[in-house]
Amino acid sequence: MKKQWEAMLSAYGQPLTLRRGGEETPLRAFLQPLRAQTPDPVPSPLGLAREGKYLYLGPAAEDLAGVTEVVLGDRAFRVLRHRPVWVGAQVLYRWAILEEWEEVAP
Repeated sequence: MKKQWEAMLSAYGQPLTLRRGGEETPLRAFLQPLRAQTPDPVPSPLGLAREGKYLYLGPAAEDLAGVTEVVLGDRAFRVLRHRPVWVGAQVLYRWAILEEWEEVAP
């Protein structure tokens, strides 16, 4: 089952970058908006603010502990919650809920 999951990530996953401190790790994962929890932008003192949450499903080998930013193109996300998903005695993939940030850090 793990090989099939990794093949799906390789073929259909989005190219993301995980940032931990000064390190960047490129990988492929699925990132999709959680529509039920993604309200329209709301007014803030600095303009409209996004409050969107996203579901992340990524490779088992990449733990999200210590990740400061997940980058997809010119969009950046922070990890709100994460955990491994186990099948039997092995981690099949990593699950997380991300929140979009306004800007990508340089």
